[in-house]
Amino acid sequence: MSSYIATKMASSDAKHGFCKTLTISDVQEIVFSNNEHEAKEILAEKLGIPPFKDGKDAQKPLFVSFIYDNIMFATEKGFPWSQIPQVVKFVHELLKRMLVEKHKLSDAVVDIKELFPLLDLLDSHQKKQYTDFLYQTVLLHYNLYKYVFSNLRELISPLIRKEVIVPPKPLPLFKGKVKAVYEYEEKLKELEDQEAQAITELREKMANLSSETFGHKTLGDLEHEPTPYSRKMLEELVQDIVSGIAAKKTTEILTKAEVVVQDLHFKLVKTLIPRPSELGIPRQFSLRPSRTPSAQKLKEHPLSSKSTKQGSNTSTISRR
Repeated sequence: MSSYIATKMASSDAKHGFCKTLTISDVQEIVFSNNEHEAKEILAEKLGIPPFKDGKDAQKPLFVSFIYDNIMFATEKGFPWSQIPQVVKFVHELLKRMLVEKHKLSDAVVDIKELFPLLDLLDSHQKKQYTDFLYQTVLLHYNLYKYVFSNLRELISPLIRKEVIVPPKPLPLFKGKVKAVYEYEEKLKELEDQEAQAITELREKMANLSSETFGHKTLGDLEHEPTPYSRKMLEELVQDIVSGIAAKKTTEILTKAEVVVQDLHFKLVKTLIPRPSELGIPRQFSLRPSRTPSAQKLKEHPLSSKSTKQGSNTSTISRR
């Protein structure tokens, strides 16, 4: 089984140039760093293989973490500072031997015994502690270590890029509403939107009444009649104008009645919506049409004043 960059990083041979020997100051800088991620970045730099996380080599972070765990174990157990670089050298050589083709678990046990002279300055208790650590990590998961550091993991790159729109940040809980109150307000809002649309349509209808002639003549038609005016022509013109004013007035009255009916309809529907007890006493609607929002919005329309003007003009023509 051929090895990859992890083998070269684990190698202590100078010809590879992938891994440098740590000093006591290097170890202390790693141990006393602010957090684990920073410590691993420093370790990767000291080993000569930065950065710690490399998108092109999935084995590198695992290798650096493997070395880091050994350094931290030695530090926590109180190993002498001078021996911790030796621990790093020890695991380098052990990993290099493990990645040899046809290497077995029994071979790893023999390798540990052969490499222990590198740690001669440790006392018997510390050697036992480190041996237990190796058995609980490397030897217990020997096949996993060998597979991870001997096989390349396929780098998966996304083939399709798709924009993901995340939901908006929710409001604090104290600004939340009871479900019943929320549903009530949504229904009320929907009704108010319908009411606003109905009012807009009625306003457009009232606006069109001011310019609508309903097919009847107006005083402006006198300009097209030959002079002098005949009595018969004037009588017919006046009758036609009066009929037009009557038709317009009738339509105006019906439209205003429709305003009142719609206003009362929406008030009734709003009243019939079950109101949650959290909102207190229900709103009291006035039944007087003159005070309704629909009537107030349509009240400013000057249709009646124009009708009065046209009536006065008709009276003048009649007297003539």
